[in-house]
Amino acid sequence: LSRHHGLIASLEAGHAAYGPTVRLAKRWLALQLLLGPAQVCGEAVELLVGAVFQGPSSSPPPASRISGLLRFLQLLASHPWQAAPLLLDPSADVAPAARRALQGCHRRKFCA
Repeated sequence: LSRHHGLIASLEAGHAAYGPTVRLAKRWLALQLLLGPAQVCGEAVELLVGAVFQGPSSSPPPASRISGLLRFLQLLASHPWQAAPLLLDPSADVAPAARRALQGCHRRKFCA
């Protein structure tokens, strides 16, 4: 959990819209009755929003909570969840070969 908190703290320090986007995403999920331990936990929402701000997208990070929420919803709707894992690597520690190995492991486990 300390690594999670460190990651979240670095995202909040680097992006002014990250914290408000997380709160808005959690509120949206709660209104859809999707936030909770049996559905999507708060830590997962923080990581998913982190992927919006630090992901391998060609577009810059969102500058407001509304644009952050829209990009979060777009990620939820468009990511091929069963075909590829969502890897969040904000410090670029994972080498491309290791990333491909993780994706291959995911495919063998879930797409077999």
